[in-house]
Amino acid sequence: MPEDPSQKDFHLQDPLILSELAKILSDRIPKDVLVAEDAAATLRRFLVACSWNTENALVMMEHAAAYRTAHSIEYALSTPLDRDFLREMRELIPMSPVFAYTKEHIPVAIVRLSQCDPDDVLKYTAAEHVYLHILQLEFQRDVIFREATAYNDGNTIDKMVLLIDVEDVSMLKAVELRK
Repeated sequence: MPEDPSQKDFHLQDPLILSELAKILSDRIPKDVLVAEDAAATLRRFLVACSWNTENALVMMEHAAAYRTAHSIEYALSTPLDRDFLREMRELIPMSPVFAYTKEHIPVAIVRLSQCDPDDVLKYTAAEHVYLHILQLEFQRDVIFREATAYNDGNTIDKMVLLIDVEDVSMLKAVELRK
């Protein structure tokens, strides 16, 4: 999403203002959604998602924390992984490891939707797909962003570029499969 100066609270893009706001709001930023233990970076992610509207960003953060509690995310993440399930799910939608960094040290990876077999994808429940997605997001936050931050001399990296390969992907076929 482009960062648009016409949006409410756009002035928060100033790193000093954002850092001060994060200090003021530190008790309202859920610890389990922190990116690289950086409250300002975490707040910025939610602000961008909410078009720089502080009230909406705080509500979204609170909802994220409530979702994690209501759906026992911490328990699920602390449970030993079934390696066979994980391998099968990763084969469904292949994704490269980080293979490059932009000039700004942002990690780059590829998601290969063109290699998906829709019939195989439909063998798993929505809950299993959500679980895999949560595992991927946690790995992104806890491993990829930490490595990118270290590569960037300790300056927090809290986003990445995903190139999505959609060669021969047909929405018509996807709709037909749902019938």
